[in-house]
Amino acid sequence: MALSRLGNTRRSENFTWPGFVDALASLLMVIIFVLMVFVLIQANLVYRVSGQDATLGEMRQQLASLSELLNIERRASADLAADLAQLQIQLDSSETERGALTEQLALVQAALGTRTSELTALTTKQAETEAALNAARDALDERITDLFLRDSPINQLNFNSLCSSNAFNLAFKRITCPSQPFFNSFILIC
Repeated sequence: MALSRLGNTRRSENFTWPGFVDALASLLMVIIFVLMVFVLIQANLVYRVSGQDATLGEMRQQLASLSELLNIERRASADLAADLAQLQIQLDSSETERGALTEQLALVQAALGTRTSELTALTTKQAETEAALNAARDALDERITDLFLRDSPINQLNFNSLCSSNAFNLAFKRITCPSQPFFNSFILIC
């Protein structure tokens, strides 16, 4: 109405175009606003995805390092298992050797016991033999004394000198020696 008063009355009263332009401008502003919101959302998503990609890359690196550590530990575990098996084999062989040595020790101890009993028997026999030899020596001493005393006074003097010397001891040693007869020893001494 105010326009109609201003001037031109020749104009038609058709005002649809400005309304259409206003509607299109408003629609354009809404579309630009929606596009701006979408762009902001897309930028936010790109930032998040790139952050997730970086995080995912870090996690992949951690996973790779952990799998590498796991492989190292598996190798170390396999090495330790091999060492354990080798030590078990060595332990079994040393136990077998120990058993064999124990058996040998038992055999040696049994042989030692046998030898000890034989040695004791031989020692007893030696003591008996020495006692018999001492008895025989005493008997021979008496017989020699009787023989020398019976023969003559010269033999008695020789016997007394023989008794006082070391030759008498040698004669007795030769008497006890079974390889030489008594008279050969006595002749050698005289």
